[in-house]
Amino acid sequence: MTSFIYCVLALFVGGALKGVVGLGLPLVGVPLLTFPLGLEGAVSILVLPIIVSNIAQSFAAGLFPSVARRFFPLLAVLFCVTAISTRGFNLLPERGLFGVVGAALVVFPTVAYLRPTIRVSREQEPWLGTLVGAVAGVLAGVSSMPGPPLMIYLACLRLPKNEFVVAVSLMFLVAQVGLGLGLIGLSKTGPLELSLSAAACIPVLAGMWLGSKARLRVSDRVFSVLVFATYLLTGVSFLVRAL
Repeated sequence: MTSFIYCVLALFVGGALKGVVGLGLPLVGVPLLTFPLGLEGAVSILVLPIIVSNIAQSFAAGLFPSVARRFFPLLAVLFCVTAISTRGFNLLPERGLFGVVGAALVVFPTVAYLRPTIRVSREQEPWLGTLVGAVAGVLAGVSSMPGPPLMIYLACLRLPKNEFVVAVSLMFLVAQVGLGLGLIGLSKTGPLELSLSAAACIPVLAGMWLGSKARLRVSDRVFSVLVFATYLLTGVSFLVRAL
């Protein structure tokens, strides 16, 4: 019962954070759920909640068509590489994965936050977005963590708050669908795991609803600080877990 309550609270907290800043469910949910469930169990439980929450945010504010067109090369590569890369899922030691991802989560956002002059031009987006999609896909496939390369890329684009939320949710959605299909193909996710994952949507959506209400009161400046803090604190937690 204690483990059950812990998992529900972890899912609620991850959903609330995603409701506020548009991300954070896998970044918070995976490390928290890894303690009672292990990495593979945590990823399997979060498959449907991440997909459902990202669908909801991808279609927010009527920005989906323009965002999907703008980032189509990145999204296509991200999906394909993620699905293929799941063949390497859990082959590397968990501590090594946590160490690499944790370091990336600390370094990349810090660079973007401290160097606001770093920008990606429209002319650079097609080829750079494809490269970022490939790197994020590999990272998603082997660890379920596409966030670091996507975050530094979006940070350099300097998107408005609402467009950022839609873009990051759509990218995470595509990565998670690719991850889910890859895991099913490897028999990592079966009927029991999918049933538990469906049940996990309840606390996640409850937290997300509360977080979205809080976001209405958040200014652009506070929003950028919260995004930075989300990655920084999560990266530190991954590094602690690696040690």
